[in-house]
Amino acid sequence: MDHKDKYKKGKPNVSKTKEKRRDEEVGLRKRRRDKFVDAKRLRLDSATFDDTEEHTKEQVIEVAKAIQKRGSAGRHDQLKQLKRMFAQGSALIDAFLGVDNALHALVGLLSGRDPTLQLEASWCITNLSASVHEHCMVVLQSAAPYLVTYLSGQNAALQDQCCWALGNLAGDGPECRDRLVDQGAVKPLINLLKF
Repeated sequence: MDHKDKYKKGKPNVSKTKEKRRDEEVGLRKRRRDKFVDAKRLRLDSATFDDTEEHTKEQVIEVAKAIQKRGSAGRHDQLKQLKRMFAQGSALIDAFLGVDNALHALVGLLSGRDPTLQLEASWCITNLSASVHEHCMVVLQSAAPYLVTYLSGQNAALQDQCCWALGNLAGDGPECRDRLVDQGAVKPLINLLKF
């Protein structure tokens, strides 16, 4: 082996250099796009910005149990609290989903007859669906048929919120997107865009 070969590099391989630069650019664009999408996925209201309190898993569990009780007073406030909790991240969502029948109760409020509770429940589901893939799959299985159904309803605020939740679910990846297409989400979305 020549002394020069040990310490000097030969001419750079142009194709490898181009490929490396292209891969770096693709990675940078993907990170920017992911950051942009993540910033848009959570649905926050003005009260969320005023709420500087950090919530705990215990508080989430307490609210999750409270929404399951029949005739529970203050459900509207509990749902508002839940949507703020879900906006704080996956750990609190894990705590909520760990409570038996909590998601079932939330979907029950979504499918109920009270329009204000339906709207708040759909907002909670929107923030749930902005989380990690596993959470999206659970929400997709439980709530997506109701979200798709409400796209054809008469409540414009609920339609908007359901669109937002479905957008979060579809944005999670091809698996979720394809399942939403199979559940018939495309036609009602197109009909909403026609207005």
